[in-house]
Amino acid sequence: MDEREYSRPLTVHRVSDYPEIKKVLNDLFVELSNLLGRISVDKTRKFLNLVVLDLFVAYKTDPDLYVGYSRAKDKYRPGTPNHSLFLRYRPLMRVIDGLDELGYLENHRGFYDRKSKIGRQSRMRATQKLIDLIEGNAATSGMVDRVWGEPILLRDKDGQELVFEPTEETNRYAEQVQRYNEVLSGNTLRLCITDAQLKKEHGIAVDYSHFPIHRIFN
Repeated sequence: MDEREYSRPLTVHRVSDYPEIKKVLNDLFVELSNLLGRISVDKTRKFLNLVVLDLFVAYKTDPDLYVGYSRAKDKYRPGTPNHSLFLRYRPLMRVIDGLDELGYLENHRGFYDRKSKIGRQSRMRATQKLIDLIEGNAATSGMVDRVWGEPILLRDKDGQELVFEPTEETNRYAEQVQRYNEVLSGNTLRLCITDAQLKKEHGIAVDYSHFPIHRIFN
């Protein structure tokens, strides 16, 4: 199996208020700004933080794990899942390509063969240079928090999320999910098996920060 198949999608809900993490992100922003030249400061900071924090969490989950993302422009148009997550094509690509040029991430562009209809999304993962920078500032993955998303989701038959008006019933469901997440956040989640054993037997690693749950209605 191609090692790049061992991946998970880019996770956008990463934040940190720790000064150790903020210093790393600020240093990277200065370096990236010097490389890119004219930029949108807010958008560049937003997507730089998003990419770096998720790559760091992925590395701490398993150094071999890749993070998948799309380089297809139409995957970021209004109405797409990426657009609903506030991902924007140009600033995200500029950040990823800039970090790649600076040596902070390993980037493998995807492809799609129209004849065979076989394709693969792009993949990226942190380089040792990025990990050394982060850990050299005494930062840890425990300093990266995950923002809780909406507790209740409504999707159509194609899996696309729909907007709905809250009701007493949906509010009650949301409160239940919120209570579950509060309990989960106050505890340390682990499995009775080592990460190495889990990966060997099931081919996966567990991101223990990925605990917030939500309820989906179709």
